[in-house]
Amino acid sequence: MGHGGNVLEAASKSGMSIRDIIDFSASINDFMEINDIIIKKDQIKMYPQGLKIKNKSLCEFNDALPVPGLTFFIHRLLSYINGNIIIVEPTFNEYKYAFTHGTRINLPFNLINNNPEILNNYNFSLIIIVYPDNPLGNLISRDSLLTISEICRKKSALLFIDESFIFFLKNRYNENDLLNGSTIIGRSLTKILGVPSLRIGYIATDDYNMEISKKITGPWSVPDYVIDYINSIKLDYDFLDIMENEKSFMINNMEAMGFRAAGDHSANFITFMIPDFIDAHDFYSYLIKNGILVRLLDDYECLGEQYIRIGIRRHEFNIKLVNAIRGFLNENDSGSRDLF
Repeated sequence: MGHGGNVLEAASKSGMSIRDIIDFSASINDFMEINDIIIKKDQIKMYPQGLKIKNKSLCEFNDALPVPGLTFFIHRLLSYINGNIIIVEPTFNEYKYAFTHGTRINLPFNLINNNPEILNNYNFSLIIIVYPDNPLGNLISRDSLLTISEICRKKSALLFIDESFIFFLKNRYNENDLLNGSTIIGRSLTKILGVPSLRIGYIATDDYNMEISKKITGPWSVPDYVIDYINSIKLDYDFLDIMENEKSFMINNMEAMGFRAAGDHSANFITFMIPDFIDAHDFYSYLIKNGILVRLLDDYECLGEQYIRIGIRRHEFNIKLVNAIRGFLNENDSGSRDLF
């Protein structure tokens, strides 16, 4: 399936306009009020001046490097690496398909989380961990991260922690002690702010790896008006309680219909296993015809075709999804299986 957020394709298949598609496939914050972005002519008359992100509600690091979306940096980082790259699965597809001179080694999350010392047996230049991971929302333990960071330091390898969904966690740890010369932290700002077309994220690391990050990112990568917009946002995290209530609502209703929640689902999305008696592609197509887009995870080999990921949205949209799924089950005589 590739990516979530392919609303244009869903609109084409359903015969609806893009505006009428309810998108659950992209895990974007649906609880934010988005302000208009204002571009002043003085901001585009000259090259970007390398402004800093000063919004402490989004960035606690003093010298973070703004990048034009975390996906951009991921591709640049992998193209920079020549040695072995350990990818902890499941993960974003970007890490599987981005160009690299290195050799990928895929290792399961539970193995690395439960026994990080096993990495001493591998020769690698980079290890990639998504925290919380995609699409299950699993959280690697802090002790495991510290162990991995120390192993990387001794091997002169890099630990890249992808924290695209970190802002959706209510309890977060202090990460400064991870920045020991072996760790790069990458964060997306588009997901938490609900502005995926803006393409903005940042990198935090030590001085040496910051210079490398700047070189592989290149100059003038983020316009000043984007940084000004980010710095102007007043963000509080009161919505997290509402989001957690909606997650409980979705889990209760989905499991009542025979779908099983998978993983820790600690972020703003939940992955569900589709019941065996349902054809996943028929189910996916039915939802699209009804103007609803979910993420079918048939391209995740570690999961299989019977899984979908659902972004958590506001209650009125979540109700529409639940009702659409009930409609599918009723049309396919699945309601007789004691699901309600």
